[in-house]
Amino acid sequence: MGTTMTPDWPDPLKQHAGLIRAPGNGGVAASVRAIPGSIGYVQYAYGLLPGISIAALDNRAGKIVAPGKAAFDAARSSIMADVSTAEAKDPVNEAAYPIVALSWLVLRKEYDDPAKAAALEDLIAYALGPGQAVTERLGYLPFPESVKDYAREQL
Repeated sequence: MGTTMTPDWPDPLKQHAGLIRAPGNGGVAASVRAIPGSIGYVQYAYGLLPGISIAALDNRAGKIVAPGKAAFDAARSSIMADVSTAEAKDPVNEAAYPIVALSWLVLRKEYDDPAKAAALEDLIAYALGPGQAVTERLGYLPFPESVKDYAREQL
């Protein structure tokens, strides 16, 4: 099928209405909720918040791991111990959930409009400060202090 946003699904899936496409995480989650017995792939928060059952998966260590804070913390600690791309794809920690995603900010060093730069700094300060209080309720992990300190230093 390939690694692509538009996979070439096998003909039997296409011919027997076994494949239903939906736009984005929200569309896939809505389809999974609406179609009994369906399976979809969405970001954790899109399964958690509407109460969709989420699969436990076999990780690199051969352990079946359910998604959740402990498994995501284990994945994050594995990635932080070795920040290579290989470890981010499939963390080595025995307790780690095997599918993780990292978020990045790519910013300019200088902005022509000082108001835009200030607004961006305020947004990031909120995300690294008070915004951390709601991360778990939204299906994300809060940043460790070391990551917050690093981000603030870079900003």
